[in-house]
Amino acid sequence: MEQQRMHGKNKLSLDADLEQRIESYAQASKSTPNDVVRKAFEEYEAAHNGGHDPDLRQGCQETLYDRWNRLRFIGCVKGDEQSPTDLSTNLALMEGFGVD
Repeated sequence: MEQQRMHGKNKLSLDADLEQRIESYAQASKSTPNDVVRKAFEEYEAAHNGGHDPDLRQGCQETLYDRWNRLRFIGCVKGDEQSPTDLSTNLALMEGFGVD
């Protein structure tokens, strides 16, 4: 069953499942369903045809950090029990690093 909703001049046909998923994601991300759909379309458009990325329109380029963060490449990784947990602070683990 399709639902049609009118929001101003915009008209989208959403089935109940898709509408529920959008609303759930919006709630989880503390945004509105309109923001979720808008952001998804802008990311889709940017990925598929260079799109109208709002940052690019303002003359800004997305940094590598921003892109990796958006793609969720940046974050915590849980290793096995033998993996060192303090690579950045334990000098013993940094011994020989950067030496040719």
